[in-house]
Amino acid sequence: MPRKQVLPFEEGDWMAAPLPSGGYAAILIARAPQKLRPPRFLAYCFTPRYPHIPTLHELAHLTAQDAFYTEIVHVFRPIDRQHLASWHKIGRHPHWNRDHWPVPPFIFMVSGHPYLFLQHYSEADLETIIAQEECTVEELLGRRLTTRDVTDVNFFVSELDRMIDAPPGDAEWVEEWYKRRREAEEFREWVLQRAEQERAAAQSLSEDDRHALELAYQAGVDPDKPAWVEHFLYFPKRRLAKQAAEELQAQGYTVEISPSGREWLLLATHQLLPTEDALDEAIEAMERFAERWGAVYDGWGMPTRQ
Repeated sequence: MPRKQVLPFEEGDWMAAPLPSGGYAAILIARAPQKLRPPRFLAYCFTPRYPHIPTLHELAHLTAQDAFYTEIVHVFRPIDRQHLASWHKIGRHPHWNRDHWPVPPFIFMVSGHPYLFLQHYSEADLETIIAQEECTVEELLGRRLTTRDVTDVNFFVSELDRMIDAPPGDAEWVEEWYKRRREAEEFREWVLQRAEQERAAAQSLSEDDRHALELAYQAGVDPDKPAWVEHFLYFPKRRLAKQAAEELQAQGYTVEISPSGREWLLLATHQLLPTEDALDEAIEAMERFAERWGAVYDGWGMPTRQ
């Protein structure tokens, strides 16, 4: 039994694709391998927007060099097959020669990279990159090239409709490259600013804690010498406070438990170098500790006499 044809055309066929804004685009199918999954094909596209389905006679003079847009198109979803089902087969190119309609190189851009990549694809599957050249923008100026992205039928037809009345010319990819470079630079700057803000937020004391530390310095605490710091944690039950105290003792804290109204105060004391970073780290550790034990962390202090 012959294999069912996946694509509704073969290489060398002229097709007319209905466009969303009206009219038709003439497309020459240059490659249409039938065994690939997902299916894909190479399309050469031409102006103008035809008000009717063009005839072979109207297309007879066109060559690969006349195409304003060349693309490898993938058929991924049922909607892509529906689009293809609406295309009209005009007929086969009367002098079809695949050597005259090669698989062109495509531009691949990496955001933020100073060079472009000119990629050459396999004739067999239109996907395997068989060669790749690293080029500067200046080396490629003046060539009509297409940027390579994974393109489905729906996007392909939308692009045809967008460009067919006023083809962008040979330098659209240059503008796209500079646009991507700008976007990459702006994004990189945003990431750096965000990282700096997060780093500053993560390493900074609150205004109240910073003010309290300044008062401690004014009272004689030396930021270059270890100082005793007290942490105040309140527990709903004495049993929980006692168990938490045992854990803190094992970590080197001096602990003291006392009643405070209906709660129990656990006073945990340890030594550290009284800098902003060290104190901030100690506060965060105590906040996590209190949350884990179901307690309330009520801040820190430094004894007046060290």
